[in-house]
Amino acid sequence: MGVSDLPDRPDDLKPPGDKRGGADQNGSADRVRADSRTALQQRLTRLADGHPSSPNNEDGSPKPPIADLREFESAPEDDEHAEPGHAEAEHAEPGDADAERAEAEHAESEPERGDDSGSEGWQAALPRLQQLWERHIEYWPAKQRSEVERSDDEPGSWRGDAGRYLNYEENLVTEHALDRVSKAEPEVSRTMKAVEADVPGARLVGLQYCLKGEDRFKEKVAEELRAKPDRSIGQIGDNLPDAVRYTYQIEANRYVDGYRDVCQELGQNGYEMEFSRNSWDSAQYRGINTRWRTPAGQLVEVQFHTLESFSAKQLTHQAYERIRSPAASDLERDELYAFQGEVAAQVAVPEGAPAIPDYRKKEA
Repeated sequence: MGVSDLPDRPDDLKPPGDKRGGADQNGSADRVRADSRTALQQRLTRLADGHPSSPNNEDGSPKPPIADLREFESAPEDDEHAEPGHAEAEHAEPGDADAERAEAEHAESEPERGDDSGSEGWQAALPRLQQLWERHIEYWPAKQRSEVERSDDEPGSWRGDAGRYLNYEENLVTEHALDRVSKAEPEVSRTMKAVEADVPGARLVGLQYCLKGEDRFKEKVAEELRAKPDRSIGQIGDNLPDAVRYTYQIEANRYVDGYRDVCQELGQNGYEMEFSRNSWDSAQYRGINTRWRTPAGQLVEVQFHTLESFSAKQLTHQAYERIRSPAASDLERDELYAFQGEVAAQVAVPEGAPAIPDYRKKEA
């Protein structure tokens, strides 16, 4: 496997100043160093006293320190990364139309807890990171989406809540593609469970969200159709990289071996790797994303995480969704990038993980 021309990150989103992407649209590559705790702290200290994200009360006195995680060890478990509408679904608000889209986009559920609860550094940092996010959404409440006008749409067409549109023929072809994916999923899931059973320290998480929901599937097809009009809608529908997707959470002390073992098992089951992106050295996201082609031709996404990187992915999902939203201001995006960078910086990197090579299958 060799490094080749790959997308800038697993979610194809570049933060300002990201070392993989160069300068942002304003030409300032260093405007936000999202992997720097200092950058976030400096931003917070510039806020007015009393601001929800400010470290000071209205009278200028410092707010009390965030509680240490160890204080909660004897309390009933209350996992704040779990789904409010879907945790990495991961994190859409309950009742919001974005919940299904977010759920379908990343397809992860509450991390199933194993023996490893993460490093002491992660445990200590988690309450503070959660509080930073709570302060952010208090100051930047989600904007209500206006009702989408559908009265003039042709019968049999589809229009999503974000306004993306498929006419009758496009919608019909997309539904046929989704039906093929749905029929392929049970066999793929059986293979993934068999691999899980054969690889020590690897565990499937979020399995109930392995299949992308109908509206999110159609939304993705509509996005691709407008972005790549030279491709047929049938080709797009049959090749969405994450229409079926899985996550292996691997024990940190055997992450590299676990990754290799899972890949070997998939290969022995006739799966062929088409793409692998290692983001363990990213300032915004930690983990590895891969894509595989099954013997029957179905494209499947497989992610590889530790408990910490999976929890971080869940914790930052709402930030990721807001960055993508046109409703977010530049100022909020700066804070979102800084938050994502702060979370990623707390994730312990498994020994040897950054050296796992990227890969892209060469076109025939």
